Amino acid sequence: MPLKIAPATRAIGVFVGACLLAAVLWLIAAFQFFYDPPQATPHRTDAIVVLGGMSKERLPVAQKLQKKLDIPVLVVSTTGLAGNVEGDALCDEDQDDPDLVCFRPSPLNTRGEAEALRDLIADHGWKSVTVVTSEYHVMRAGTLIEQCTSAEVQMVGSQPDLSAGAWLDRFVVESGGLMDTWMRPECSSSWSRLHGLGRYDKTSNAISIAVGFEVKALHRFCKLFGYMKVPVKLLSFRDPARHPFAIGPRSHPTSPRILRGHF
Repeated sequence: MPLKIAPATRAIGVFVGACLLAAVLWLIAAFQFFYDPPQATPHRTDAIVVLGGMSKERLPVAQKLQKKLDIPVLVVSTTGLAGNVEGDALCDEDQDDPDLVCFRPSPLNTRGEAEALRDLIADHGWKSVTVVTSEYHVMRAGTLIEQCTSAEVQMVGSQPDLSAGAWLDRFVVESGGLMDTWMRPECSSSWSRLHGLGRYDKTSNAISIAVGFEVKALHRFCKLFGYMKVPVKLLSFRDPARHPFAIGPRSHPTSPRILRGHF
């Protein structure tokens, strides 16, 4: 006679199994978003920005990229905190350098930096910026900054040296932070970006959509788990007059570029 499993025991088993499956799916998504985030091939922009914190890791990457791509202006976020000693010291030593712009965000977090960069971009008339931060921070920082400016934002990740436990901690922190950027957009609602920006191309059997960072993350998640049945090309939207797929009015100042990241 087969053993009978009590309904309560079966329910517990289903619940535990569902939790384990959710944890595995979250780990896979977190790895894609925060350990190996989508990044465009770096190219020359009007300025290169180093976000605050972990400056020992981030600043050398920005300086090397600035020299390689001949980017005219280096922008450094200062915090006065222990994790930003190198960046703060550079700003203290080279205060008279016209090609160095230093700023202190208020509040001292990524949202404060996004708002400060919005003002700097407007004041200097920059059309494009490269932003350097740790790889786990690329998705959240890129989302917030793109919510605050219509300038082209190119994210570049520096590689942190973290233990497995530290990476898990970052996965948890950044997962919550990324969800927060979607629920509470900075500066203005980023969901308005989705209006009139996509078109289906029968020739290539693909959909081309001009979007911000938050939708690129959603696209990657859907593609990862097999939800995408039609290839999707993601572009950073700029001037609709030169954008072959934009059908709604826009006022962004530069032409679109295809992001050649890990999509």
